[in-house]
Amino acid sequence: DQKIKEVNLDLGAQIEGLKTTMEVNKIHLRTIQEQVLDQETRLPKQPQPFAVTQDIPARASLKSIKATVMHRRDLSNRYVPAG
Repeated sequence: DQKIKEVNLDLGAQIEGLKTTMEVNKIHLRTIQEQVLDQETRLPKQPQPFAVTQDIPARASLKSIKATVMHRRDLSNRYVPAG
């Protein structure tokens, strides 16, 4: 019985940690989205190669964070609390 309580506490702590990480990632995601939108509005209609290459890391980061958030959301949706 004590072991079950410890496991539940550990799982609860892990879930809270994931929720916190997801919230932080959402903030990072919004920041990167704003940066990408800002870059797009500043880019000329005929983009210059240098400006385009600067845009690629921001887009890659955006996709990576989106994938991480979606994966963690999927994991947290699979968790069913005991009790």
